[in-house]
Amino acid sequence: MSRRSKVSGAVTTTLGSARVPANSRSTAPAPAVDLAPRAPRKRPRQSRSQHTVEAIVEAATRVFDQEGLQATTNRIAELAGVSVGSLYQYFPDKLALLTELHERHLVQVAQRVLEAVEATQSLPLDAVVRRVVAFSLSVHRDRPELQRLLHAQLPQLSAQDEDSPAKRVVHERVCRLLETHLPGVDATTLTVAAQTLLTLGECLVHEAVLKSPMDVDDGAITNNITQVICGYLDRLASAPQGL
Repeated sequence: MSRRSKVSGAVTTTLGSARVPANSRSTAPAPAVDLAPRAPRKRPRQSRSQHTVEAIVEAATRVFDQEGLQATTNRIAELAGVSVGSLYQYFPDKLALLTELHERHLVQVAQRVLEAVEATQSLPLDAVVRRVVAFSLSVHRDRPELQRLLHAQLPQLSAQDEDSPAKRVVHERVCRLLETHLPGVDATTLTVAAQTLLTLGECLVHEAVLKSPMDVDDGAITNNITQVICGYLDRLASAPQGL
């Protein structure tokens, strides 16, 4: 049996509410997690203030994508149709707005990853990986200049990642995914493997979006990233007690 067949042939069940094998360590489904971003200054409570914040965030998305770090809070407030004072009630400066956009990006990526897992839960593991990579690429292709600003010019935003409920829920789901497909691997190894996969996939997707030549299509990029990740999974399946 080839290494790839070890990974692909390990599918015996599905995630979420579906069946799990008798020897699986899965218990109850992961509880629902609030993936909503946290406003840097205060969270709006009334519908009118929520609408104001959404208008500011949408304006910031457009202005940062067009102007990069040259964007000003005055320009963002003008496009949002609010006063600068109203903007400062929720976001004290440009970095606070960028932090909000970064957190919302994490939520969007998490939602697409979870969608990809649910849509392919009965397929071989390599097919799940391929769909997750493709979905992640599609998210990062939206407003590429803003992505470059968030991921390349302001790497300090990644310090917020450890506190992201979106990242936590994705890590939990990936652990459960690996647990189902790789039943012979111990729990500690699976936890480390899940983090390794997420970090590896994130770095490769970011690199592809920010630096890949324009003449390389996303299909080829998806194939390459999938091969790298599945190569790691194949080694994990063949040597379950070591990473």
